Amino acid sequence: MRLVAFVGADGTGKTTQAKMLVDRLAATGHRARYVRPAFVLFNPWATGSGSEMALAVSPRVLRVRSATGTASVRRSLVAALTMLVGYFYSLATYGVLRLRFRKEEFVVCDRFFYQYFHDIYGPGASNVAKCFPRPDLAFWVDGSVSLIRSRTNDPLLFENGGAYLDSVIEMHRRISGDLGFHRIRAELDPTALGQAVWEDLLRAFSREGG
Repeated sequence: MRLVAFVGADGTGKTTQAKMLVDRLAATGHRARYVRPAFVLFNPWATGSGSEMALAVSPRVLRVRSATGTASVRRSLVAALTMLVGYFYSLATYGVLRLRFRKEEFVVCDRFFYQYFHDIYGPGASNVAKCFPRPDLAFWVDGSVSLIRSRTNDPLLFENGGAYLDSVIEMHRRISGDLGFHRIRAELDPTALGQAVWEDLLRAFSREGG
């Protein structure tokens, strides 16, 4: 099983490209599965009150709120607990991902754990990411804050003038070289971007013998 991940900030086109790649792999006779790794073990959105639960436990909400100066004692305690269990949850999820989908040829991940680490650990996320098991191939969909603003109106992303997005983009830039990301430009037409992804994938795995 080969694990292929699309990483980068929200609004850059990761979901579109992940689904396009799964469709293309299936059309060429490969067993391929689309997943969102962080939700493999626990998906608060799947419950009847999913949105409320997700916001209550979201590391992203905690990260944005702390950056905008609205932290509380309760939120600080939740953040500390999240930092304590976050890495082990991610590691367990990665293991389950590898085990559950071991019969697939390709598992295409819409996101990986890197932004989750950013939301939990802040400036320390880069070091955590470098210690974590890696996907077999990672495509970094790199886009600017202005491009993301043109594609999404999620107010959480743009609190404090977009400082959260700036920090997410910078984190991916810091780790991209060490983790061997294949950078693709989010401003490309989705079809052209998908073709670049396909050609990169063929080159990467042909070097491994098919």
